[in-house]
Amino acid sequence: MIVRSRANQILNSLFPNSDKEGHTYIGLSTTTPTETGSNFTEPPAVNGYERISITVMGAASDGQISNNKIITFPLIKNNSWGTVTHFGLFSSETGGTPYLFGEINTPVELPVGYLACFDAKGLIVGLDKTSLDV
Repeated sequence: MIVRSRANQILNSLFPNSDKEGHTYIGLSTTTPTETGSNFTEPPAVNGYERISITVMGAASDGQISNNKIITFPLIKNNSWGTVTHFGLFSSETGGTPYLFGEINTPVELPVGYLACFDAKGLIVGLDKTSLDV
């Protein structure tokens, strides 16, 4: 089991809150990723989709961290993004596989003209005994 204080340090390092510290990007998937992070299907960029740099996370506490402000994706244009079921965290704006991913509690269909977002405190990432394989 991971010690809570160490989990907090790890989570805080994943979510820098300044451009000087690097970036963590969040992406959306319409498919269920595998344990290796493959099968992460993002909506097409032609429909307005892009990963978002996360700089609005609060400080980790009790092995969890959440956003303290809304995280908003660009306006959906041309075609629907489909039904989004998962999110993933990436070290780059494009390409690669997520280093961490999770299920969205309520999958949501994202039609043209809408904005996808995570409300403040809506994105919760944790490191605890239920989220680690032992």
